[in-house]
Amino acid sequence: HSIMDPRIKEDILDVLKQTVNRLKGHDFAGIIRLSNHTIHNASIYQDEDSISTATLVYAIAKIVQRCTEQECPLPPIEPSLHKAVAALEADKFSKFRNAYKEGFDKIGEHDKTLALYVQHVLEKAKIKKGSKMHEHGISVARIADIMGISQWDLYGYVGKTKTEAIGPVNVRKRLAFARGLFK
Repeated sequence: HSIMDPRIKEDILDVLKQTVNRLKGHDFAGIIRLSNHTIHNASIYQDEDSISTATLVYAIAKIVQRCTEQECPLPPIEPSLHKAVAALEADKFSKFRNAYKEGFDKIGEHDKTLALYVQHVLEKAKIKKGSKMHEHGISVARIADIMGISQWDLYGYVGKTKTEAIGPVNVRKRLAFARGLFK
């Protein structure tokens, strides 16, 4: 992709800048809310960058949470986020995506014991985000392909999280349920 929808670009820039600020404050709940926000773009545009952003920010939130609970140092993720912001502002999309790859690598390399957890979190984050995107109407095949996970893993997670509606659907209850997914 050599171009990016300006609305997606602005939204991703906003999310990355907010992530950096919340990262400094160890606000993992705020970072999770930000990653959930990017699902909205992913559901509309079905683009790789919004999905990657949601996954990266979710993984960062989990690492911040884990390191806060265990009093371990955070991986040096901020420089990658700054590179991503600078590249995106300059419309250097391949550099932007390379900064994301670097960010995922930094999280994974941070600590050998943490690396196993990170690998697990990255897979679960992809599957969890994929499940939420499926609820927003993106096909399982498209999500699995974009995120590099198996359709079976995604279907397994979607199956565990789906609620079966019996009889007529109460729109207010359904809306309350949908809002509850993002808390």
